[in-house]
Amino acid sequence: MKKYLTIWWRIQAGHLGKDLNSGWNLLVRILGSLCFFVLHLVSLQFLLRKFIFSGWNNSQIWTLLLVFEMFTYLAFLFFWRGLVFSLRAINRGDFDYLLTKPINARFLTFLRGGGIQNLICSLLAFLFLILNNKFIFWNWPVFLFVLFISLWMLFCIATILISLNFILGYIPGTDSIIFEVQEAYKYPASTYDKFSLWIQVLIVPFAALTTIPTLVLLNKPIAPSTLIIYITSGIFLTIFSQWLWKKALLNYTSASS
Repeated sequence: MKKYLTIWWRIQAGHLGKDLNSGWNLLVRILGSLCFFVLHLVSLQFLLRKFIFSGWNNSQIWTLLLVFEMFTYLAFLFFWRGLVFSLRAINRGDFDYLLTKPINARFLTFLRGGGIQNLICSLLAFLFLILNNKFIFWNWPVFLFVLFISLWMLFCIATILISLNFILGYIPGTDSIIFEVQEAYKYPASTYDKFSLWIQVLIVPFAALTTIPTLVLLNKPIAPSTLIIYITSGIFLTIFSQWLWKKALLNYTSASS
């Protein structure tokens, strides 16, 4: 574990160093991320004037949005660069370079560091959450742990998407799917209870990624159905992503040898 943390930190520090030396480009990226950060806040303000979320008051919905912002920007920080670069490597046929490294290929594929603008926005969301002093102190470590589990589940989904490129060939757009469906993370999982079963199966697992950590932070009861979906999704994604990743690497190395 210590070795992986050291490698991750060095990769992260290297990318952050490059960002700091990029001058105006860095400033533009930071301003762009902050614009999207504020846009989410403004859009929710308009939505709350027209819509009421059953079982959630406005203050709790704002907390959910901040958790969503923190979760989304951490996902960008940890996974986006790995998704984009790995798909390019698969498309060019030079992914073998990663496989020659004496370290877990799945770890090295994704955790390639992220932009400083994503780190700033995730810390900003965390700061806003801290400034709301209504939360119980002991909830914070549990909240961060559950948020880490949600990020792990998103990491598993990203692994599945990359693996499909090994097996089926290059699939354009798979580097952005998990971010294009981020609207599902913004609202409580209970919002989709009245939708069809298929909609619930497809969307509720995504919505639970931010709903469960928010409920923990707010010390609100978690609906058994949502908790079951969250736990079973986590177990399934962990097992299936690892199995598919190994199968994909075998398929790739057999084709390239």
